[in-house]
Amino acid sequence: MRTQFLRNLLSVILVLWICSSQIFAFDREDLDQLLRTNECSDCDLSQANLIGMNLRGADLSDANLQGANLRGAALMFADLSDANLVGANLSRANLYATNLYDADLYGANLYGARFCNTVMPDGRTAIKGC
Repeated sequence: MRTQFLRNLLSVILVLWICSSQIFAFDREDLDQLLRTNECSDCDLSQANLIGMNLRGADLSDANLQGANLRGAALMFADLSDANLVGANLSRANLYATNLYDADLYGANLYGARFCNTVMPDGRTAIKGC
């Protein structure tokens, strides 16, 4: 009896986990638009794998990048103002002259990210790494 209950419980947890990862997945059309035009304002790129991508000068203002992997991405001169970067991986990303004004970086991994002339969420300009 107990074994059957545990199997059922595991099945329910697995189904919920699969469904939740699909709900929060990025919109493929939005990613295609970004790759084609370098503009994706107000796009859903949550959980997207953008490791090492060249996004220099990209318009990602108001974009949902929650949980996105931007490790080592080139984001120089990009506009990420008002972007949702909660839990995003920005480790080793180049954020030179990037606009992060009013972006939500809660829980983001910023290890080794380069901040130079970067407009931070509070409006101040960072000069670390210049």
